[in-house]
Amino acid sequence: MKKILFVLIICSLAFSCKKASYPELDVKGHTLFTASVENIKFGTDASDNKWDLDDNIGVFGSESGTNVKYILKKAGEGVHDGEFYGPCVEGSDVVAYYPYKQVYNASFAGGLPSTLEGTQQYVAANTALDQFLSYNPAAFATLRDAKLTFEYPYGLLQVKVMTDDVVEGFKIESPAAAISGAGKYTAGGYVMDAASSKTVELALSEPVHTKTDTGNTAFWFVLPCGSYALLNLTITFEGGEESGCALQNITIKRVTPTDFEVAAVEVGTDDLDGFVPETVEFDK
Repeated sequence: MKKILFVLIICSLAFSCKKASYPELDVKGHTLFTASVENIKFGTDASDNKWDLDDNIGVFGSESGTNVKYILKKAGEGVHDGEFYGPCVEGSDVVAYYPYKQVYNASFAGGLPSTLEGTQQYVAANTALDQFLSYNPAAFATLRDAKLTFEYPYGLLQVKVMTDDVVEGFKIESPAAAISGAGKYTAGGYVMDAASSKTVELALSEPVHTKTDTGNTAFWFVLPCGSYALLNLTITFEGGEESGCALQNITIKRVTPTDFEVAAVEVGTDDLDGFVPETVEFDK
C-alpha cells in the first residue's frame, strides 16, 4: 500500500412588469437588459470576450418563471457589455443563462438548475480550459445594479502526483458540502442542493503514468466555486492499491478569461509536512 505523506497546495472566472426590481422600459412592448460577457468568453486573449451578433440569452423572472429569449441589439456586437431586448419578464428576481436554448427543460423554482457530473473523464489531450468548459456548458447571471454579469458556476482543481507511478483513478470526497449533482443558480448566486453528492470521481479510460518526459501529469477536477476546509483525496494506483490524503483550506476560484489562476495540489511520498501557498497561473 502506498502511503502519501505530504500534500503541497498551491492556492491560486414598458410594459407593466409586475414587482420588477429593474427599470421598466417601453421599447415597443419589450424590455432592455444590459448584459456582460467579459467573464465567460475565452479566446486567444482578453479582447476575444465580446458579444457576437448572433448571441442570444434566456431570461427568467421569478413570478412568470418561464424561458424568454432576449436578442442582442446590433450596437452590442464586438463589446463586453451589450443591450438585449425581449418580452417583459415578471418578478422581483431576474436570472439569465447563456447561450440561449429554445427548449430549456426547467422552470424558475427559486433559481435555474445546473448539474455538475459526479464522474468526470480524464482526457489526455485536454487542456485545463478544455476540461473546464466540458463541465460548464452554460453561464448564468442575476440582475444586480440593472446589469446581468454572466459567470460560470464551477472552477478547477489541479492534482499532480509527484511520483513515478501509474494511476487508475481519483476520487475527492467532501465531509461537509455537496460537490456534485444538482444545484441552482439563484438571485444570491450558485448553491448546491443539500441532497446532492459529496463525491467527485475522475475516471481514466486506461492507466496513466504520473510522470512523463515533460514533467508530472496534471489531472483536472471541476468543482463548485467556494472555500473548502477539508477535501479527502483518494488515488487508485495500478493493481487497485489505494492511498489517500487530506487536502486542507482549498479555494476553488471562479475562472475568467482575464484570471486563470486555479488551485493546484501536488501530492508525493517525501516526508514533508504542511502547506505552501503560492499563486500560479496555468496555460490555457
